[in-house]
Amino acid sequence: MVIVFYSFLLALILLNTLSNRKNENKLYALAILLVWFLLVFVNDDYVDWNAYQGIFNKSTYLYYTKDIGFGVICYILKSFGFEAISLRIVIYTSGLFLLDRALRMVKVNKLLFLAFYCFYPVPSDAMHLRTCIVSYILIYALISYIKDKNWIKYVLLIVIATLFHKMAVLYIPFVLINKVEKNNKFTKAFLAFVGISVILVGWNRSLTVSYTHLTLPT
Repeated sequence: MVIVFYSFLLALILLNTLSNRKNENKLYALAILLVWFLLVFVNDDYVDWNAYQGIFNKSTYLYYTKDIGFGVICYILKSFGFEAISLRIVIYTSGLFLLDRALRMVKVNKLLFLAFYCFYPVPSDAMHLRTCIVSYILIYALISYIKDKNWIKYVLLIVIATLFHKMAVLYIPFVLINKVEKNNKFTKAFLAFVGISVILVGWNRSLTVSYTHLTLPT
């Protein structure tokens, strides 16, 4: 199925190129629908899907999981009597909508971007619903901020993303990106902060894994 999908996507790109991008919007819409269908209905063997189904089935007003945004969506959908598959429909529909809105802000070959995005980020993120929606929010937030410099909107979007995965908070400092200039002190300090943050997060995760291995019963 994966080979068929990528072959079809490459065929759309070739057709778009041969037609001098005259039908790009229609081909892009077709590609978006194909990606949405595969994400929602085809990949039932996602490594974390059983865990997400378990969270969905346990969702009550007293149980939201550690990520409140994800828990609230589960609770609302279950309250209306929907099955767990509705969670994927809502997340992937919302995510692809945000991706589409972001791509419309910039002059880019949308079909080509979607193809490259599907070659790695989609297969990597799609199996993790929380990080998947965070990825879409971050793409929209960053492109939107670069275009309109509305830092309040940017921070608000990052806060929303943290409701699905707390690590999204590391993107808040990018609100200062419009102050980045070549070889000035602010740029060096900003990049140093980002680098140190990445190292600390990775180190903390390594400690957590090591501690878990040490404390697990044999």
